[in-house]
Amino acid sequence: MSAQIDRFTAPESRHYPRSHHVSPASTDAQAGHAACSPVRIRATWSGTSSVADASEAFGFSRAKGYDLVRRGQFPCRVLQIGRGTRVVTASLLRVLESGDPEYNPVTG
Repeated sequence: MSAQIDRFTAPESRHYPRSHHVSPASTDAQAGHAACSPVRIRATWSGTSSVADASEAFGFSRAKGYDLVRRGQFPCRVLQIGRGTRVVTASLLRVLESGDPEYNPVTG
C-alpha cells in the first residue's frame, strides 16, 4: 500500500536537473522563429493565412495583430471575407523580406 502512495506522490517531489528547466519564452521564441521563416512559410502556407499566424510571423501577439487590422495598420494586405479576416501570404512574405509595410487602403 505504501508503494502506491509513494508512486503517486513521487512526481510532485521529483527533482529535475537544472538543464531540464528551460524558459518557456525562449523556447516559444526559438520555435516561432523557425516555424515562421520565409522559406518555411513559402513551403507550407496557403495563399492566405490567419491573423494569428501572420502576427506570430511578425513577432507580435494575436491581440496586437487584430488591433492593427482594426486600425488599418497591419503591415501587409488583409482581406475581409464575410465576418472573417485573412492575411495575403504573398504580401506577408514581401514585407518580411523587404521590411517595407504594405498597408491596406483605408475605406469609408
